[in-house]
Amino acid sequence: MNEIYKRLSDIHPKNRPAYVVIVMLIALVALYVTQIIPLQNEIADKRDKERLIRQELEDGKKVIDRIRKAQADIETEKDRSIRLAGQLPKDADISSLLRKMHSRVEESKIKINRVEGQKKIVQELFVRLEDKIEFTGSFESILQFITDLSDVKVIGRIINIEELELLRSPTSTNKEIKGSFVLVTFMSKAGLKEGSK
Repeated sequence: MNEIYKRLSDIHPKNRPAYVVIVMLIALVALYVTQIIPLQNEIADKRDKERLIRQELEDGKKVIDRIRKAQADIETEKDRSIRLAGQLPKDADISSLLRKMHSRVEESKIKINRVEGQKKIVQELFVRLEDKIEFTGSFESILQFITDLSDVKVIGRIINIEELELLRSPTSTNKEIKGSFVLVTFMSKAGLKEGSK
């Protein structure tokens, strides 16, 4: 400090205010460079971090909203599945189905040659029942028969016709066609549990 006063006393009195201003400016620049700029950088970094945290919070809220919506959708689907499973028949009752089919067979004038054993395929919410049916008849009678089977009101069950195969016999003189299909119907899984007790 004494050194500064000595140097200032060596300066001409008229020039002293200018030197003091220059020294003060240098001190202010030094203070700005060593103290204020690092503080500004630190504040900018903290603002960037705050912005990132806010963005992560927003993204997190969106993820939580999507999870809640997905959970609600899952619950809705579970309720719907339970409701639909409750509407399916509780037993296979294929004999009743075959009796109803028999009246359709007579009306459509086809001949059932063979009914192959029932397969039960347990799915997540229901049991799929499959029977292979082999038949003979004209194309029109087969078409009529399949159309009649698709009428849920008449048959009283949901029925799908799968793996339909039609073959015209080369030795046949009339329009007779041989064919087969897999008759698929469904039952409630609850009925399977009750039957297995």
